[in-house]
Amino acid sequence: MERSFKNYAIVTTLRRCPFLFLALLFTVAGIGCAQVNHLREAQDAFNQAAHAENALRFNPVPNSEVASLSAAARTGYAGVLVSLDRLDPQEISRLKGDKLWGNVLTLKALTQWRLRLYPQAKKTATEALQLPVDELHPRDRTLMTALPALIRIDQVHHFISLRERNENEEISKNDFDANIRTPLLNATTILDEARRLVAPDEPIQVYLIQTQLAVYRNLKIGYRKFLPEGMDSVPGAVKNEAQDRLQDLSDVLLATIGSGEQRSNLLLYWYKLIGLNAPDNRCQKREICGG
Repeated sequence: MERSFKNYAIVTTLRRCPFLFLALLFTVAGIGCAQVNHLREAQDAFNQAAHAENALRFNPVPNSEVASLSAAARTGYAGVLVSLDRLDPQEISRLKGDKLWGNVLTLKALTQWRLRLYPQAKKTATEALQLPVDELHPRDRTLMTALPALIRIDQVHHFISLRERNENEEISKNDFDANIRTPLLNATTILDEARRLVAPDEPIQVYLIQTQLAVYRNLKIGYRKFLPEGMDSVPGAVKNEAQDRLQDLSDVLLATIGSGEQRSNLLLYWYKLIGLNAPDNRCQKREICGG
């Protein structure tokens, strides 16, 4: 059987931040075999939908609902599920025998997430995480572990968007804690857990750390918009953690792409966006950069 690499275009909604796009290479054994044609179709549909969603995020025309999917993206994601539903029992058996079922479940869970089928996405991710270690690629396992955090971020975004459209509607401290602060802090914990599943210098770390920084950005906006003066600042401990994550991003970028302009621009973007200090340009964590 042919062995090849397949791109998964992973996307996430980051409030008031440019849309983050991550293309990951996943080893897929036997992708050229007839029994996985529907898997190939699903992967192609996912990538096309993700690219459409990516273009939507970079659209300079303001959108009333940034998290909403374009019709093309939604149709594409729906096509992923259609292709996966076409897998017959014999194909499923062969995929499992070739240890590709984890790829199927990962693709399905990510698609359900993008379609806001959150309960289904969580269920599929749980099923994937129950597979033996050698049947789920480490990066797939990392994404499935991180998925509940990505869902929480989307749900917080939706809550904030609704409240902003109803400017006269007040939000209580309890509502703020239940719908903004607690879900976002929990998301950061989940993302930390996901990051521990892969080597500290793996490229997927760049995606996960940026998602953590976006969590801090969202939390900062929530404090400023919905809490009274005197209570509208993110706690110092949370800010310090975000500063540490920014340093992690600096170190991972140094380890993966070097100290060039691309790294500098990305770090400049983040520390200006979220109001943190510039990270040290030198590596601070040997486990990331080596040495």
